[in-house]
Amino acid sequence: MNKFTFWLVWIVGAGPLLLAILMYLFGWMIPQGRVHEGELITEAKLSTWELQDAPFNKQLPQWKIVLTETATCGHLCEKWSAQLEKVHIALGKDQSRVVVWKVGDGAGYISTSEIASIGSAVWIADPMNNIVFRYNLDVNPKQLLKDMRRLLKVSRVG
Repeated sequence: MNKFTFWLVWIVGAGPLLLAILMYLFGWMIPQGRVHEGELITEAKLSTWELQDAPFNKQLPQWKIVLTETATCGHLCEKWSAQLEKVHIALGKDQSRVVVWKVGDGAGYISTSEIASIGSAVWIADPMNNIVFRYNLDVNPKQLLKDMRRLLKVSRVG
């Protein structure tokens, strides 16, 4: 084996590794994109919402899609209320891993004294009641479905 072949083998083998180390150390070409559509929420729990009569099921932990409706929500909340049922059906075999809650004032809703501070939105909470994502009501429900499918695919909980 001549010198050229020797160094060519080393460059082909070690070159990508050295390039990756340099890119990491100097911060070159770090992807800035994201794959989720909702607003990522950190350090928030459903327990801080002081929900009354919430059906927390300790035996069967489930993911939660929560629609919070304020009194001024109107047409958008009605649209989302109908769409959430369709999103739940579209989850297919993973339907049993997800429960849909509606928080607000009125019959059939989980009530809270903090609804004014929470605002109208759609939220995703994990089985341990950590809030993961928040969606404005002007977002397309398909984006929520896409994120929910991704969460269920990578999650071993719930």
